[in-house]
Amino acid sequence: MFHVKHSASAGGASGDFVPYCEPVGATGSELYDRGSRFIARLEPLSDSGQLKDRLTERRSEHSTASHVVYAFAAGVPSPTVEGCSDDGEPHGTAGRPVLDAIGYARLTNTLITVVRYFGGTKLGTGGLVRAYGDAARRVIADATVRRCVPRTDFRLSVPYELYDAVKKACTREGVDIVDEDFGERVRLTLSVERTLIEQLDADLLDRSGGSISLDR
Repeated sequence: MFHVKHSASAGGASGDFVPYCEPVGATGSELYDRGSRFIARLEPLSDSGQLKDRLTERRSEHSTASHVVYAFAAGVPSPTVEGCSDDGEPHGTAGRPVLDAIGYARLTNTLITVVRYFGGTKLGTGGLVRAYGDAARRVIADATVRRCVPRTDFRLSVPYELYDAVKKACTREGVDIVDEDFGERVRLTLSVERTLIEQLDADLLDRSGGSISLDR
């Protein structure tokens, strides 16, 4: 069964508010329980419209699996939409524990799939909740995440002699390089935290002697 919740507000309520985080790249892990194999994968998902294609790929990769359970949460700076599926497991024993693990870890823009290969021994409802929850928590523990804040895309034109230095600086400062186009100069498309735009622009001007800056 598929469950979706649209939240009314994306803000925090108190001074103790802990910002949500989002994954950087994909992570995988495996868990075995009484013969059953649980293969968890965590990956970024910023648009729930991508969910169907991601699940199709996962099911194609594991066409002989017993179940492909999933849960996701998406939205900035906190989840505005979330959902989960038990994919044939007893109601509430699979997708919900995975979704609860995402929520407890305060993750957004996150998809977790847990593929189960049945090992011949039934785990019971309590065993399933533990197995799927443990699989989700294990892959979350291995994931690289960053604080989730609004970001903006900018283009940057870089001479080849400064390309390596600029790329290293972007990696160091947590700026995502979305696209690269190699022509007379290298044109980069960057995804930048909005609060860092002015600082990044000043740093680029300083490092390049005024020859490069963000294209606004």
